[in-house]
Amino acid sequence: MKYRWVIAHVDPETVTLLMGSDSNPGDYHSAILAQCLANRKVSTPEQAIAFLNPRLGILSDPFLLPDMEIAVDRVLKAINKQEKVTIVGDYDVDGLVATAILSETLGMFGLQAEQFIPRRIEEGYGLTITTAQKCVSMFDPSLIITVDCGSSSAEALTWLRNRAIDVIVIDHHHVATLPTQALALINPHRNTASEDPLKVGQFTELCSGALAFKFCHALIKRARQLNIPRAFEIDLKSFLDLVTLATIADAVPLTGENRIFSKIGLMYLNQSKRPGILALKQVAQTSNKLEAWDVAFLLAPRLNAAGRLNTARDALELLMTRDSHRAHVLAQQLDIQNRQRQEIEKQVFESALLRLKDNFDPQSHYAIVLGDEHWHIGVIGIVAAKILQQFYRPTVIMGGAGSYWRGSARSIPGFHLVKALQKCSHLLVGFGGHSAAAGISINPCNVNQFAQTFNSIATEELSTNQLLPLLELDAEITLRDVTMELAESLIQLRPWGIGNPQPKFLIRRLTHAHPPRRIGSEGRHTKLWVTDGHTCCPVIWWDSNGETLPTGAFDIACTITLNEYEGRTYPQLELIDWRPAVDD
Repeated sequence: MKYRWVIAHVDPETVTLLMGSDSNPGDYHSAILAQCLANRKVSTPEQAIAFLNPRLGILSDPFLLPDMEIAVDRVLKAINKQEKVTIVGDYDVDGLVATAILSETLGMFGLQAEQFIPRRIEEGYGLTITTAQKCVSMFDPSLIITVDCGSSSAEALTWLRNRAIDVIVIDHHHVATLPTQALALINPHRNTASEDPLKVGQFTELCSGALAFKFCHALIKRARQLNIPRAFEIDLKSFLDLVTLATIADAVPLTGENRIFSKIGLMYLNQSKRPGILALKQVAQTSNKLEAWDVAFLLAPRLNAAGRLNTARDALELLMTRDSHRAHVLAQQLDIQNRQRQEIEKQVFESALLRLKDNFDPQSHYAIVLGDEHWHIGVIGIVAAKILQQFYRPTVIMGGAGSYWRGSARSIPGFHLVKALQKCSHLLVGFGGHSAAAGISINPCNVNQFAQTFNSIATEELSTNQLLPLLELDAEITLRDVTMELAESLIQLRPWGIGNPQPKFLIRRLTHAHPPRRIGSEGRHTKLWVTDGHTCCPVIWWDSNGETLPTGAFDIACTITLNEYEGRTYPQLELIDWRPAVDD
């Protein structure tokens, strides 16, 4: 057993309510689907309908976001006076999408904005003094709009304000202290301190691409109220392909409005005629119908590769170009860069593992902090995530970059990264991020002290039990429950992701109906046939080479999928973990 198994507890009355009744068959759900819905904080039939069949019409008023009125009025003024406007975006998919959405919308209003995407190594993340100075030198703007950055840029914002340059920040990142130097700060985390209970926590799940979409929604809405002709010609739904790309790529919770953006957005992404999207799908060799997995693991890495290694300008151009030939060339370049990124990532990951092999003590190391001046800062975030997955500890991986090292941090449930980094702030040049992911900059001379302090904080806040990955199971079922009807009903919960994981189940007291069989290249996977004495069901165990196979009577934690073979479709279990049978 590799996980701590926990079965979700749900109020039986809630499950019964969500099941509906035979007199209303259109609202009827199986007890298992009802429990899965309840586990996702769906508690009424109305909420179930909204979750399973989300509609764009229930998106909240964008003017509920802080400073939206100020930002919209300022941009309408810029459009009217044809001011020079520069958009500063982050170099990841979220920042690129937000930049593209905002640039295209302003273009539809007749304002051609400049775009500035910082280079990861030369300028660093976000609106730094260096970036601000370059923007002013290159474009001489009277208005700068930052997307997916800016919330931690107090110094640069002060520098710009002193030069009478207005700045609108559209960002979703947590920071210790939100800056006051911006003309408008559209960051939903400001609402967490709101005195209005209707606003507390609202929109905090949104990525910056979605926030840019909501800003454009507000801009068009106000422009239509003012009878500006061009506003009536803009179809905001044309950006939903990009919004879902950012939402899934940025690994934000697929709950709240993100449920709408991801589920409906995937339909628009599959139908997208954007040359860049079509070319990207071609080089990534995706299936005809994209799912969330395809976006997260095939499309997003190729878009991110450019910004990781050099400049993300090619990725931004790919999203915005209307030239199919140019899109094909750019997609090919990104595909090559992605392969280069994979090789660099592999080298850094293997180097980190070598260090851990000699120095990691699971009894005393509640956190992992590693750095090397030769590690490429473009891949440290990915390496941090892989180290966390293998060792299940809050992890910080740092690479060299001039006078300061930069680091990427990833965390586990129960350990809030930003709050922990606040306690180490005296050792850092800067930091920002979320509870589960963050970035830092640090003087190399402080690395050892930071590692000790960060580990001490983790030791104080985490129990040994929390260092074993938690496996949250939606329900206990039997093999008799594993039917085509159930498998098809669970598909309604897609797309799966953070906040809405693929449903996982416990099935007790199974034995082998037939001997397990190794399958795939070099026997990487295992095919099992399990039985409870009454029913037999196939099970696939991916990447199980080297794992101990179940023996005797055992329990399994699994998901339910549909498998197609020789023209026949049937339900199949996918094994996550197993343990000797217990009767708790």
